[in-house]
Amino acid sequence: IGDIIRAVFKNRPLLLLIIADTFNNTCTFLVAAFAFYYFTYVIRNTAFLSVFILAFSIASLVGTLVAPGLGLKLGKRNAYRIFLALAACGFASSIVLARSAWSFTFIFCISGMFQYVASSMNTALYSDTVVYGEWKTGKNIRAFTMALLVLPIKVGLFFRSAIIAVGLIAIGFVANEDPTPEVVAGIRAIMTFAPAAACAIGAIIFSLGYKIEDKNVLLM
Repeated sequence: IGDIIRAVFKNRPLLLLIIADTFNNTCTFLVAAFAFYYFTYVIRNTAFLSVFILAFSIASLVGTLVAPGLGLKLGKRNAYRIFLALAACGFASSIVLARSAWSFTFIFCISGMFQYVASSMNTALYSDTVVYGEWKTGKNIRAFTMALLVLPIKVGLFFRSAIIAVGLIAIGFVANEDPTPEVVAGIRAIMTFAPAAACAIGAIIFSLGYKIEDKNVLLM
């Protein structure tokens, strides 16, 4: 156990990948959970929420399907950081471009597709950190490293709940009451900028800390 812990903390790309992936997962869970508030209090069309969830799920699936080809063409590292950054720009642009339920759904679907291209690189990126870790320390901890894939999911769920709770309190949201214009603006801002910020932070951390290129893996 001591060898495993030491090997993990000597593996800087792995640690920063976990952090970046945590923000990426936070974005995913935040969009899914906060969409209810957006369509109920901003769009004022709760029934359209089911359309949004279906469309976003389809876009995510499309992103997953095209990811392998993009990963081979651009490289896993480049694909992850580029498409996560594009997702951040897409989510943020909705505050200006989204004027209706359909336009909002369209922008978020494109952004979600970009995000899932990045997310689909995860397994291969974690696998590359195993190679890096064995090259650096001489110890292969593949089973433990791949098990760490679930850690960003758990932490991302926690961050999502914290962001929603703190955000709703900060804007003065009160359940079962007609929201004021300030509350509506706050819900719109959380739905737009929180996912964008999560993707942007994840892309920055990953770009600065994960330096393993495909050619490096072959050499190691």
